[in-house]
Amino acid sequence: MKNLFNYRTVLGNIRIVEEDGKITNLLFYNEPYPKEYEIKETEILKQANIQLQEYFKKERKTFDLPINIKGTPFQQKVWDILKSIPYGETRNYKEIANQMESKTKIYKSIGSSCNQNPIPILIPCHRVIGVDGDLKGYKGGIEMKRFLLHLESN
Repeated sequence: MKNLFNYRTVLGNIRIVEEDGKITNLLFYNEPYPKEYEIKETEILKQANIQLQEYFKKERKTFDLPINIKGTPFQQKVWDILKSIPYGETRNYKEIANQMESKTKIYKSIGSSCNQNPIPILIPCHRVIGVDGDLKGYKGGIEMKRFLLHLESN
């Protein structure tokens, strides 16, 4: 059974989801969630909220929560690379493709994997920018991405 709880943050309401003691999803206020999730605050959800609140107060730069994400092998590889981008830094799609040792231009596939990231912020897809330095799409919207990058830059 997946448990979900709603928390108030500087970004608005965020829903955090866990299953079997591991975080599986972080949903922004505008994202729907399956109705079969049980609305119940568990210990791991409390810890996730505490760590997020610390992050928003600039008291935390990394997260140490157990996570369980499902995706294709390609997505898993992209998400692992995203987790390695340090707080306050960004990488562009080309740099990520180079880390994947790809011989082809897979920027769109990387962007798609970022968009399908089930645990934004914890897996920091907001740290990925365009090759030209422009902010590209983000599940929570470009303004939220800009906010998160600004938060980490100061």
